[in-house]
Amino acid sequence: MYPVSSHLPADSATVQSLVGAVVGGASFFSPGRPGAPGLPVRPAPPAPAKPNPGGRPAREWRVIYRKPPTLLERLFGDDRDAERTRDNTETQIDRHEMKYLVHSSLVPEVRKFIAPFVVADKHAVGDPPSYTATTLQIDSINSTLHYAKQRDVDARFKLRIRTYGFDGTTPYFFELKRKIQGKIFKSRAAVSAKDYCKELLLRPTKMVFLKDPSEQMNLLEFIRLNKAIGGIPAIYVRYERECYAALGKEYGRVTLDRCMRYRPAMNSWEFPLQEPKWYHMDSETAQSRDYSGTMLELKCARELPHWMHECIERFNLVPAGHCKYSTAMNLEALLRGHSFSDGSEDTTPFENSAD
Repeated sequence: MYPVSSHLPADSATVQSLVGAVVGGASFFSPGRPGAPGLPVRPAPPAPAKPNPGGRPAREWRVIYRKPPTLLERLFGDDRDAERTRDNTETQIDRHEMKYLVHSSLVPEVRKFIAPFVVADKHAVGDPPSYTATTLQIDSINSTLHYAKQRDVDARFKLRIRTYGFDGTTPYFFELKRKIQGKIFKSRAAVSAKDYCKELLLRPTKMVFLKDPSEQMNLLEFIRLNKAIGGIPAIYVRYERECYAALGKEYGRVTLDRCMRYRPAMNSWEFPLQEPKWYHMDSETAQSRDYSGTMLELKCARELPHWMHECIERFNLVPAGHCKYSTAMNLEALLRGHSFSDGSEDTTPFENSAD
């Protein structure tokens, strides 16, 4: 395991040149509401329009006249129906994510509020519907991707491999997660358990054929970026996720993460699915709270559904830029004798004074 905070990048420009050059681009959003910066809020459905006898129907007029595409539509396409119906198993997901740390006593009330608008995720089991996710976070030797998050770089990305359950038979998802000025662009490729090995990344001499051509391209892009940064296993993260999908065609997801814990990777690509020893990172110290909170995430496509906005206002939710990977890196640094600096979330060497 490499020292967590002893290899800082030279400066923020170094981080920007490595991270920003990969993700690049720009994104433009209209002003949002409190609690969800940068996101337009979709109002509640309007009442049915009154009939207009003798005149041209408004619906027909909207079909005849089509306004010119906006810059956002030219960049990312204007097929909104297709975007809103995307499922979490697809290879490309573009969305907004809002994170909130809530007290455990508030979780039942949140669950009750969202019940009319969501259904249980099809991959989740039990009551509440949940599953266990284990993620390998990949980073450079000097933790460039971690410090890009710590310094809040506008354009950054993460490389991670994720699987579910404990038996090692489920697929391994190679995920590239970009964040460009607040919006998330995630691509993934599902590799079967029998095909997963470290040689797939380090010495990709054998082609692994996936179900979808887009997955094949996503895997090649993942391999390319891993080689570009000299990626090595950094941290394993595990958590229990309670997961819901929004009703209707509109894309929306609500997740509640609890029992968050981590384990140093020690340069190993083998997932420690059966290992009992993990370090908890949902403590008061890790979350900088006076309580151990549950991570609530609201995810949507282009517009914030009215019920998500009402949920934010009703429970007075305050955005929390909580990253599981960076939290794990900071806690590991504390265990290695470092301390949090006064000016940021970075960790610095701790020197014992004579007095």
